[in-house]
Amino acid sequence: MTRTHSPIVNGSQKRVGVYSKGVTYGAMSKQTQAEPCVLYIRVSTTRQANQGVSLKAQIARGKLHAQYQNFLLPNTHIFVDRGVSAKTPLWSRPAGKQMKEFIAKHKIKQIIAYRMDRLFRSTIDCLATVEELDEFGDHCEGHPKTVGGTNTGGAVF
Repeated sequence: MTRTHSPIVNGSQKRVGVYSKGVTYGAMSKQTQAEPCVLYIRVSTTRQANQGVSLKAQIARGKLHAQYQNFLLPNTHIFVDRGVSAKTPLWSRPAGKQMKEFIAKHKIKQIIAYRMDRLFRSTIDCLATVEELDEFGDHCEGHPKTVGGTNTGGAVF
């Protein structure tokens, strides 16, 4: 009598047959390493921080989104602008400049923001930034609605 399904013993990837010879499923055990990303958060006013979506809430939601997408998001990859209007182009903001340098240096391919209006208010700034990120090979992701550079909405947003 041959048993068709065999249990995995002691966490190994070798299946041990109860009544027959065991089979190894090596390809199933391969797991991809989490891809690093950055999180950009911003509030333009104290009122927005207190009544809107606070920096703390944006960080929490960004971390959850990164975890859901299986992205690596250490605290050193979080860029915060306090009291900066979105009318200022992204790369002209203090944390925006730091983030741009960090992305280029570490070849980061994913940017997460709570909403796209945290990154841009101007369509021209948005399109110029997305075009520059495409040259780096990067993608922007907005939470909760994901907008990436590889879909139609992402190229237009």
